[in-house]
Amino acid sequence: MGKTIKPQPQLCYNCHDDFSEIYKSVHGPVGGGFCTSCHNPHKSKTDKLLLRTTQKLCTFCHDSLLVFNSRYHQDREISNCTECHNPHGGDNRFMPQKGSCYKCHDNFNKKLKYIHGPVAGAYCTTCHSPHVTKTYKLLKQQGNPLCLNCHDKKLIFETDYHNNTNKTCTECHNPHGGDNRFFIKL
Repeated sequence: MGKTIKPQPQLCYNCHDDFSEIYKSVHGPVGGGFCTSCHNPHKSKTDKLLLRTTQKLCTFCHDSLLVFNSRYHQDREISNCTECHNPHGGDNRFMPQKGSCYKCHDNFNKKLKYIHGPVAGAYCTTCHSPHVTKTYKLLKQQGNPLCLNCHDKKLIFETDYHNNTNKTCTECHNPHGGDNRFFIKL
């Protein structure tokens, strides 16, 4: 094999982003700098210079029996793993594609006038931990602590509306958005 002017992945980074700087979790070959585990920059005739297409690329390394017998992948008509998973990285180890939740779940951006920030950005995993947690609605935390990860407790509970309340945030507010800017359930 010929010598390159730089080793992987530095050679690739001449033109492409360093995904390890973009994502919290990176795919194994990306983290190891082995771009040519999936891409062939010289001989590939496929889109994105991939070595293989559709599921064949992913199941070359990932055991297809384990993947497709998982309760999350059974009965899925998905022919390409990257429809739901980002092949380079993501916010968690399952590396969901931004907006992939809408393949199975309602897209609140199309239903509501005002949208909660994480929902508007299609960052469902800010609040939900899909396929991992056993909590109600796959929430990362239950009750107000989930909301207070991002929203300032002191500022919220100083207002007249919230002073001396024992309710959870979602008793009054729709966590996805609403027809008013405070997402008040009417």
